[in-house]
Amino acid sequence: MRKFISLFLISFSANALDLTEPSVAGFISNRLQRIDSMIQGCVNRQEVPGAVAILVKNGRIGYYKSFGLADIDSQKPMGKEAMFRIDSMSKLITTVAALQLYEQGHYNMETLLGSIPPEFDQPEVFVSWDEEKQTFNTEPARTKIRMKHLFTHTSGIVYPIFTNKGRAGYMEAKITDAFPDGDSFSQPSGFYR
Repeated sequence: MRKFISLFLISFSANALDLTEPSVAGFISNRLQRIDSMIQGCVNRQEVPGAVAILVKNGRIGYYKSFGLADIDSQKPMGKEAMFRIDSMSKLITTVAALQLYEQGHYNMETLLGSIPPEFDQPEVFVSWDEEKQTFNTEPARTKIRMKHLFTHTSGIVYPIFTNKGRAGYMEAKITDAFPDGDSFSQPSGFYR
């Protein structure tokens, strides 16, 4: 089995930022060559087909390069504006954004989640799945979800893929699943096999 490493970045418009010399952005130019070597090495060893790397400091882009291929089958080179599937990396990005809001005093760890998106004001918990009626049986939660529960993964919110109880209900409600085409992951075209 081939070792597979995934590198994911958020796709955004770099045009909104200033591209400048690395030293002006606060980076040491010759040290950035280490990034080149590391990423190109991953491409050469076929650990990833391609990657895009960007370093931003104080609103200035000091490093922005693409490596390898965007599509193996067509041999299409990776472009800087490529879009990536980021999978679970969205959790890290969301956490950083949430912690920035925490630092700015917009909420504390005891803040009720329902005071932010009101859909969580009256949480209900799963009791069972009625196979015949194809419906969820729920009851009101004994406690409200607080921000600390999100950060400690104790809110009780689950992904459909991590439970077989009521999965059909999630799909009926069009709650997206990590693997909408079935129970197994199939790699997108162009990934190393």
